[in-house]
Amino acid sequence: MTGNRKPLFVLVLFLVGLARPAMSDELVTDAANAKPSASSNRWLLLCCGLAGDELHHDRLTDACKKILENCGPKLGIQPERLRVLAGDEPMKIALQASKVEIDQCTKESIQLGMQWLAKNAAPQDEVWVMLLGHANFYGNRSQFNIQDRDIDQIEFAKLAADITQQRQVFMLTMPVSGFWMKPLAKPNRVIMTATEPGLEFTGTEMPYVIADVLAGEGEHQGVEDIDGDGTVSLLDFYLAVNLEIEARFRSMERLQTEHAQLDDNGDGKGSEVQSAYLPIVSKEDDSVTKPELPAPISVESLDGFVSRHIPLQTN
Repeated sequence: MTGNRKPLFVLVLFLVGLARPAMSDELVTDAANAKPSASSNRWLLLCCGLAGDELHHDRLTDACKKILENCGPKLGIQPERLRVLAGDEPMKIALQASKVEIDQCTKESIQLGMQWLAKNAAPQDEVWVMLLGHANFYGNRSQFNIQDRDIDQIEFAKLAADITQQRQVFMLTMPVSGFWMKPLAKPNRVIMTATEPGLEFTGTEMPYVIADVLAGEGEHQGVEDIDGDGTVSLLDFYLAVNLEIEARFRSMERLQTEHAQLDDNGDGKGSEVQSAYLPIVSKEDDSVTKPELPAPISVESLDGFVSRHIPLQTN
């Protein structure tokens, strides 16, 4: 009798499998957009490095203030799930009014910040890490300029290895940040860099644009459902930032010196997902037209799919 039961059992499983509907993109979206019933499960470690001169010091300080003021209402980050590392003592003092824990940004404090995230964020929580400031290229290393001793992409990736939460977002907004993508890449990580690796070395607009767009102060572009899928997601935020960057360079009649990269499929190879959404500029008369909106990204292996299913607001 036992030998006759196995084929029948397999047949039942087969029929159940046929009866179960395939998970459509809509169902994936609904599952990914599920929100916690109480408070947000999103954490943020904001690291601001050295600015280099007084003008950039003031701009970076202002950018940090805007991020601190808006990460609660716009990203759903609770004060107890936020830690800030300021570039120097004057910046630290200027940010004290935000009433969150603030320390100076050093290699040691970055390590402690990573350990704080790893220890306190639950496995199902969402962890964000933002780097604002300047960086330089030395040998084959991209060095984020901070107090005492700079930190490069290899050292940072080792510190980030402790971050194993289910969903992770790394925003690297400094020059030569493209070099950070490959060592940081993991299947459960969204990585955004301000520049392509090996090509762009000048100062970046991304940290200031992120702050402005988050504050609703973009000169050309706000955060909205840019990809047209019916939700406002992390992908829409990435697109808004890059549409604003492109418009600012165009309005200044300057050649764009930074082209952001997005990797959220874990292969360590960034994509300029924003390219399909950028306006079309005529070479003949410099007229600007909106491109035809592409279909929402629905292939899991493509960069942008995971970001598309991360809601920007979580409470």
